[in-house]
Amino acid sequence: MSNEVNVILPSGCWIDGECFREARIRLLPGDDEAFLYEIGNGFLPAQWTTAILARCLAGIGPRHDVDEDLIRSLCAGDREALLLHLRRLMFGERMQCTLVCPNRDCGETMEIELSTSSLILSPYPCELRYHEAVFEDGGQSWRVRFRLPTGSDQEAAAGLALVDDEAAADLFLRSCILEISNGEGRSVEKISPRLASLISQAMAYLDPQSELRLDLVCPFCNGRYSTIFDTAGYLSQELAMRSEHIYREVHTIAIHYHWSEHEILGLSPGRRRRYLDLIEEERERR
Repeated sequence: MSNEVNVILPSGCWIDGECFREARIRLLPGDDEAFLYEIGNGFLPAQWTTAILARCLAGIGPRHDVDEDLIRSLCAGDREALLLHLRRLMFGERMQCTLVCPNRDCGETMEIELSTSSLILSPYPCELRYHEAVFEDGGQSWRVRFRLPTGSDQEAAAGLALVDDEAAADLFLRSCILEISNGEGRSVEKISPRLASLISQAMAYLDPQSELRLDLVCPFCNGRYSTIFDTAGYLSQELAMRSEHIYREVHTIAIHYHWSEHEILGLSPGRRRRYLDLIEEERERR
């Protein structure tokens, strides 16, 4: 398996006024896996997404100097798609998930299998950086000019949500609204809950990759329900379990080959696994 693959962003990254959808993603180096394992619990999900993508994204369009600011500028759906591409590169196509039926009279644990391909959407047909729509609320027409939520918006709202959920939701929405006016062309400050919901729905419609909703049927009670798939949460748990083994791998290879931790973590997971297999084969011959 190649350490770097080309992928397509569903929405696209704007660089110098041009939208680019081609991105290059690589395997997460061992030392970065250890880094995320050691301090990952101190990250909010949006911050964790920025940190891991900054370490595995090799380029977008003409840009090879990918930094956290560029990662934060990506829309939520593109960040979600990149996490799924990274997951497939590191762990493969199949994803085993454990869910609990939300029906109070059931509550059974369900095992389902997903695939990364089924969760990665095709590129969107529209490549507009800014969007405009008219919404009807309270007997009035509201013209709204907005952009899609980005990683920066997610991080800012997540931090505020720790102390005030409503303020975080308001900040998240307002940071994406560029202009809002009523039918008389006058700008407005107050956004009603219904209008806020309509604008949020429009954003989700334009960036469907940002919210992966699974429609499920419980095999025990036949109840139907839907849930949002948390890509960052799923991948972070997988990496945490994998990272727990990194130190054992380093310990075993270091004892046998006398290499430094930096040298061992610089190896790809596949090469580390090959050296561990050779060590095990030698032990069996003794």
